[in-house]
Amino acid sequence: MLPFYDVQLLCFGAAAVIDTALVLVVFERRNWRRVIMPIVVLLLGAWLYHTGTFVHTLLQDTPGDTATFLHWATMVVIATGLLLLPSAMLHSLLRLRSTGFAVASPREWRYLWCYLPLAGILPVGILLMGDPRGQFMQLVAPLVIPYTAWLVAVNLACAVGFFKLRRSATVYGAQSFLAILAVILILLAAMHALIILIAMPAWPHLHAYLQLALAISPLAIVLLFAYYILRYSFMQLALERTIVYGIILLGAVVAHRFVFRNFHAAWDQRFRFDFAFVEATLLIGLILAYRPLRQRTGEALRYFMGERFERLRRRVRQAALDMSSLAGRPPGEIIAWFEATLKDVFDVRFTSITLLDAGHEESGNAPSHLQHLKSNARPLLDAMANQHINACTRQDAPAGGIDDTLRQTEILLLVALNPPGMAGLIALGPRTSNRS
Repeated sequence: MLPFYDVQLLCFGAAAVIDTALVLVVFERRNWRRVIMPIVVLLLGAWLYHTGTFVHTLLQDTPGDTATFLHWATMVVIATGLLLLPSAMLHSLLRLRSTGFAVASPREWRYLWCYLPLAGILPVGILLMGDPRGQFMQLVAPLVIPYTAWLVAVNLACAVGFFKLRRSATVYGAQSFLAILAVILILLAAMHALIILIAMPAWPHLHAYLQLALAISPLAIVLLFAYYILRYSFMQLALERTIVYGIILLGAVVAHRFVFRNFHAAWDQRFRFDFAFVEATLLIGLILAYRPLRQRTGEALRYFMGERFERLRRRVRQAALDMSSLAGRPPGEIIAWFEATLKDVFDVRFTSITLLDAGHEESGNAPSHLQHLKSNARPLLDAMANQHINACTRQDAPAGGIDDTLRQTEILLLVALNPPGMAGLIALGPRTSNRS
């Protein structure tokens, strides 16, 4: 079982990694034009809090004057994050009440009063200088009760405000987002009040566990925001898959180092050889020995390093951003746009989309030689379902109706769509450059 110190580092490190990913997302040039400022400040507050907590915990037993200064500096960073979080939440409520989620709105300097509590960072810094190696909550004990009262009041007020605003929200996904956010804020307010005012004084031996729960509690709001970006492209924000993969890899590396830290220390002491080289050799050997993994690795390297794939990534990324602005358009218009976009993105001779829904058919402007596909869309979908395949090419199409249709229509790729309450087919023709 991991020591509690390692559990703390894992939790704080994971929270800091997630915050870092979202901060990178909102600061991307194409996203910066779509996000409202109080959300940026809210994410920065969470990032400062979790990153400062992680570094402060990591330096807990580090000796020296430099480490002492870093202890004090990280606690100031933690305090800054704590002051920013409720201030930015209050700013978000007032901003949404005034202009909604509209980004192109004039700056309103009147909202600066929301950040007046940041003036308290000076007395907090002075209090922390009393014992830079001490416990944060003990050093700021005179301010804990006033801060808790302010935090709980802001959370409850914002919960009520967001819940009322949900009906007037027009951004896709905003109504459910605001409703869930209101519930989370109420739960957080109750949790903070119970832990700080009741649990900590009553059970001082559980102080470390309760403080861990308090530290990771803002992650609930951050994860909600991240989910809505991934699931609904909330506020038309685009989350780069590369960032997601990088964050997952970074989190796995950090977790690996902490989980196997004691084993690595024993290995190094016995063999005087870094175990990381052994792990790297085993990983490379596994990739070379297992053919599917070798193929996937080769595909990934070509995908991330090939110039042709880089152009394709840029086209797909731009198409995804453009598609997020089509919400509420008529189905026929969306299908026509999607067909033209697919043809341009994948550089193919033709594209075709057919959607079937309970006796109703919606299709784009199919070329004349694809009418066979349009008239046989339902049998093709049933055949693909019976074969348990979602996509196929002329090379791997099962013999029978599917294979015959692909060869008659020169379709290179056929994809089955199965969203709830609807079914459909996407067909792509050969590449214009004669490369499959």
